[in-house]
Amino acid sequence: MKKLLLITILLSGQSALCAKIKMRAREHFEVHEVNTKSDMEMYRGLTNTINLWWEDPYNYSIGLAFTPVIASIKEVEDGSSFGEKITQQNIGIEYKFFLSSINKSLFSRLGFGYSKLEADSGPRDDYYGQFSYFGLGYEIPMNKFGLALEMAYRYADYNDDLYIKTITPSIGFHFYKDL
Repeated sequence: MKKLLLITILLSGQSALCAKIKMRAREHFEVHEVNTKSDMEMYRGLTNTINLWWEDPYNYSIGLAFTPVIASIKEVEDGSSFGEKITQQNIGIEYKFFLSSINKSLFSRLGFGYSKLEADSGPRDDYYGQFSYFGLGYEIPMNKFGLALEMAYRYADYNDDLYIKTITPSIGFHFYKDL
């Protein structure tokens, strides 16, 4: 999945410039609650999301989302059945829209797609499923720059009765050529 992401980013760079498609990134601190039939385990750490999408600044954005490019999600307590580290890879579609009727900087983000969980140990190494994402944030405009603060929730449902609930505060730095 990481190879697919890197190839997509490299190949789309030139055509993205021509089509006014923007690449955006945000950093997350994620807290994962990993649930199985018989147990619940906690993981937390830093990760990120890359968006490749069509954007109308401070109005809406829609397109692809890839997460993570780099991640450091570690267990909270020793003795996890999934090992010391997990990596939750997601590829999907996100739609970010500003709630201008309430406040011109307030936004919401909806997303869904496919998810893969890689674990250090456990009954299996890889789990496959789908995820949904809901975020609420505030973007602070600073000339041709935007600082986006967001609080979000992701729910991922995998095979073998495994699901993950994630709380994910994030920060994004957006550089706008023309507002």
